[in-house]
Amino acid sequence: MAERDEKRGGAVAIGCVLMLLLAPVLYVLSIGPVAMLVNRNDSLQWMSLPYYPLGWLAECYEPIGDALGWYVELWCG
Repeated sequence: MAERDEKRGGAVAIGCVLMLLLAPVLYVLSIGPVAMLVNRNDSLQWMSLPYYPLGWLAECYEPIGDALGWYVELWCG
């Protein structure tokens, strides 16, 4: 019984680590679909608020700005 609990605890720990690693990636990748929605419907402008840190980062660092601009352009056409 204790062995099964240890295996379950290890699986939970691995799941938590994966979530912590994937959350920032999913945050950055979600800017494209949100930009597309905001571009199509101005009443959804509030959806862009969580992405202001990415916009600031894009303004401060040109390579990041170029990459984000390219990615958003893929979604917005």
